[in-house]
Amino acid sequence: MCIRDRFPLFSWTSHPNAFIGDQPTTPSELVAMHRQNYEATIVYLHSLPTHQLASQPGATRLMQKSIDRSPSSIFRPMPQPCEHPDALAQQVDGHVVPASEALEFAKTQSKTTEGKKAQVLIVDMRGMESTPSDLEKADTIRDQVDQLMNQATDGNVLSIMSSTASAPGRKLLWTETHNIATSTSTATWGFFPMKTGAVWYLTSNSLLGLGVTMYLFFIAFCGFCCLSQLQTPDVFMGDQKEEMDRALGKNTK
Repeated sequence: MCIRDRFPLFSWTSHPNAFIGDQPTTPSELVAMHRQNYEATIVYLHSLPTHQLASQPGATRLMQKSIDRSPSSIFRPMPQPCEHPDALAQQVDGHVVPASEALEFAKTQSKTTEGKKAQVLIVDMRGMESTPSDLEKADTIRDQVDQLMNQATDGNVLSIMSSTASAPGRKLLWTETHNIATSTSTATWGFFPMKTGAVWYLTSNSLLGLGVTMYLFFIAFCGFCCLSQLQTPDVFMGDQKEEMDRALGKNTK
């Protein structure tokens, strides 16, 4: 499997030489390795493999700038998507918030980070993937949350971006959903289809026409095969007699 078909695991921090010798395979492993060294850890979870994120330049533009500015960063392509946000939260003792609430939640947490146990904030970005503009908004939110938490902790933050998507393929032809209810709203369902090419619908009439066409081609093929198997003599009897007379010098009528 090539890198473009895998799932991304990015991480960056202001601590120099933070990832030397690290070979994480999941975000939970990376958090377990480093959470004790930071006042806060933020995990941003999308539902897109690497090549789909790369196909939208605006989806990671600000994140790439953050990585370029950071003294330490790491990228690992994962063959499988990482854990579901809730499952990841249980493993790392974190808190899950949707992207739409992440900034307000970060503002609240930034005021109470001092003297508290290292926090793990998991930002579910899947609700902002339906259009390229939504992906750009998600990138903006990610940048704002990063800046806010870095200011509150004097740069003592570990940022991670990964994917919880299922493997790309036929399943992407179907619309995937998940509950995006917020703490102050009623439950709603968000639909996030990804473009995978044209979809052709086969109606009953087109199926009948296709079947009849194939049947006619089959009959024509059988007829051609029968004609090609016919065997006839090279010279017929009447032609043979004329050839013999001509060879003997007899006059032919």
